[in-house]
Amino acid sequence: MRIPGGILAGTALVLLFPVLSISCAGTGAVPGGDGIQTVDSKAEIPSWEHGLAGAYSEYFPLGAAVNSATISSAKHMLSREFSSLIAENEMKPSVIHPRYGTWHFYAADEIADYARTHGMSMRGHCLVWHRQTPGWFFSSYGERAGRDLLLERLRDHMSVMYQRYGDVIDVWDVANEVISDDHAEFLRPSPYLDILGDDYVAEVFLLAREVMPDAKLF
Repeated sequence: MRIPGGILAGTALVLLFPVLSISCAGTGAVPGGDGIQTVDSKAEIPSWEHGLAGAYSEYFPLGAAVNSATISSAKHMLSREFSSLIAENEMKPSVIHPRYGTWHFYAADEIADYARTHGMSMRGHCLVWHRQTPGWFFSSYGERAGRDLLLERLRDHMSVMYQRYGDVIDVWDVANEVISDDHAEFLRPSPYLDILGDDYVAEVFLLAREVMPDAKLF
């Protein structure tokens, strides 16, 4: 899943449903099984006192894709209108773990700390992807890394992510965009497929479950 920058489009989409609900408010006639039934839709309109997040808290979470700049420029709107966050790029392997032994936590920490401060949940995105994964994941001394080495590196990466953000992230995107765009193929060509084989999706989910026993995995 490639997440577009900003949150305006998502906000406009979310706002559409309340507008439709309000426009339909009032007592009206709708077709029923035995003829015409009268309904009062006003009773179903949620309260907007605490924003969209509060209005729909009993139904579903409202999420926004953000970056470290967004949580500063739109911080008041985010905390009022949304209950869950997802980092656009800050938690992808090439950004947060660009080199062996090197971690860049600052931007991801900003987003996670904002979520913690405002009582919001997060969705972790993502752990395994054919894009935005650093080349060192797949190499060893100039040669292609073997299966065991790649799985070991993935385990280490997942463990660090879970230990650092597991208190605020309860849902993780494990394997992203694994199906090929080519109708003649099933799995998308990638170093993961080349090294781990046709069952790599199952392998990485089993690995993620081992490392993240309490998380929801997608």
